[in-house]
Amino acid sequence: MMLLNNKFLLIPVLSVLLLSACKLATNSSISSLGRSPEPIYKPLSMPATLSQIETHPDRIVASKKLVGHFSEFIWGDYLYAKIRAQTGEEISFMMDKNENCFLAEYKETQLTIAYDAIERYIREAGAYHRVNIIRAIETDPINLATWQRSLTTEKLKKCRENIR
Repeated sequence: MMLLNNKFLLIPVLSVLLLSACKLATNSSISSLGRSPEPIYKPLSMPATLSQIETHPDRIVASKKLVGHFSEFIWGDYLYAKIRAQTGEEISFMMDKNENCFLAEYKETQLTIAYDAIERYIREAGAYHRVNIIRAIETDPINLATWQRSLTTEKLKKCRENIR
């Protein structure tokens, strides 16, 4: 009890206990292979300030418009949609929001699409790549913004099941 009352002796005792706990928290399978044991818990290194966090904003290259029909979805690291323009050209668009459900629902109708050609940082590639992003879609009965306001969770879930 006297040991706990003396704060000068308490610090070394706690240090010894902490070191013992750290030795117990090593990966024994690695040490059995002849390598030095590594701690199971490794602290994350966090940036000291927000300015150290690297950001990659999109860069708009051009804003364009086209009239055409939805062709197909393409799955990869990201979801893309192909639109066949009236000129016969096929243009692919990276899906950002719920445009995929709108396109699936109105696949038989003529679409007027306003889009941006942008340079976006693709994390998997580690570089900027040029992609097309839809800003607005209009079709005879409705446009994308109005459709999104009327979107329910149930409708969205059903749409996503049909796209898979």
